[in-house]
Amino acid sequence: MTLFDNINIIHTKYPTLNSDGFVVPSEPNNTQEYKKAISKNHDDLINQIDDIRFVSEWLKDIDKTRGINTSFGSSYSIKRLLEPYSPKKHISNGAFIAGAVIAGFKLIKAFDVQRSNAYFNMSQKSVKKKLSL
Repeated sequence: MTLFDNINIIHTKYPTLNSDGFVVPSEPNNTQEYKKAISKNHDDLINQIDDIRFVSEWLKDIDKTRGINTSFGSSYSIKRLLEPYSPKKHISNGAFIAGAVIAGFKLIKAFDVQRSNAYFNMSQKSVKKKLSL
């Protein structure tokens, strides 16, 4: 399966995922505007395919925990740890989330103010070891 195929699967499962994370369009479901916003989300992820590839490759040997690890931090805080190693020195929240899902991590959406972040079954110890923190 190609990375493009994986992004299409992620978009089907999480249609509100875009570069900012999980962002629900303000338009009501099933309106033409809503459908346009969801289509734009897909295009947004496709345009970040190189960043998604970087994240999924970087995370592939990170240990998975049995349950979701909310104490480690949200997708936004973890992606900030990876950014210095990224070719572009920046990774969008959505690219990190998509890359983590492709790397095999489970997620739950965060219940923060913006609700754009996610938590994963990701080992903090494993990430810090790889980062040598």
